[in-house]
Amino acid sequence: MNKYDALFVRAVKSNSPEFRVKRLYERFYYHVYSAVHLVGILNRIVENHGLMSSVNWIDGLNPTNGWKYGIDENTSYHERCIAVMSSYIRLSRIDSFDNYPLPAKFKDK
Repeated sequence: MNKYDALFVRAVKSNSPEFRVKRLYERFYYHVYSAVHLVGILNRIVENHGLMSSVNWIDGLNPTNGWKYGIDENTSYHERCIAVMSSYIRLSRIDSFDNYPLPAKFKDK
């Protein structure tokens, strides 16, 4: 896992994931937020660590299941993908990410 992926995983697992993920994207990639490119970044993380199966994708992208991810039926496709992938990253265990760096506050303990 490279340091940028680790930062995105940490941002998704934070208390305000939407704000932190957008801020990281604008800081490291482009100054204007693009949901299309963020889907690619989160998809790489999900695929590399095997967090989702095809059944999870089908269930997650179903418009009637948006309530599970805090989105409504009229949400765009890319925003729906971001919500689904963020949910799976957020709920996964840290040990499922290989070479995940420890936060600085835990290194001395």
